[in-house]
Amino acid sequence: MKLKNWLISITITVAVVAVGWFFFRPTEQQRIRKQFFSLAEAVSKNPQEGNAANAMKMLSLGNLITDKVTIELRDFPYNGEISAESVISLATRGRALFDVISIEILEVETTLEPPDQATSRCVIKATLKSTNYSDSAVRHVMTKLRKIDNQWRFTGVQEDDLLKK
Repeated sequence: MKLKNWLISITITVAVVAVGWFFFRPTEQQRIRKQFFSLAEAVSKNPQEGNAANAMKMLSLGNLITDKVTIELRDFPYNGEISAESVISLATRGRALFDVISIEILEVETTLEPPDQATSRCVIKATLKSTNYSDSAVRHVMTKLRKIDNQWRFTGVQEDDLLKK
C-alpha cells in the first residue's frame, strides 16, 4: 500500500512538471528578447567594474554574435561587415573611454523567418558618462539574428530612420 501511494505521487508530480514545462517554456520571441538584454548587459559598464568583470563581459559579447557582423549605424565610422574579434575590440575601446555606459532595451518586436532566422526591431536608450562628457540617446534599430547551436546570435544591426534627429 505504501509503495502504491509513493508511485502515484511520483506519477502525479512528473505529470505536473511535464505539463508546466510544456505550457511555460520560453517562446522563440522570449529567447530573442533575452539575448537583447544579455547584449545590453555585456556592453554596459559601471564605475566600480574591474578588469575581470570587463573580460567576462567581452567573453559573453563574443558568445552573442556570429563570426561576421554587418553594422549600418548613423555616425559610426566602422560600418560594413566586420569580424566578431573587431566588434569585441571596438567595444573594449569604447568601454575604456567612459566611466558609465548604460544601455536600456525599451522595446523589442521580433519576426521569425523559418527555419533559423529572425528580424527584430528594437528601441534602445544609451547613456554615456565620463569626467567631462555626458550624453543620452534613443535609437531605433533593426537587427538580424540566426539560430546557431540552439542559441540566437546577432548577425547584423541597421539603424532605422524612424527616429531621426
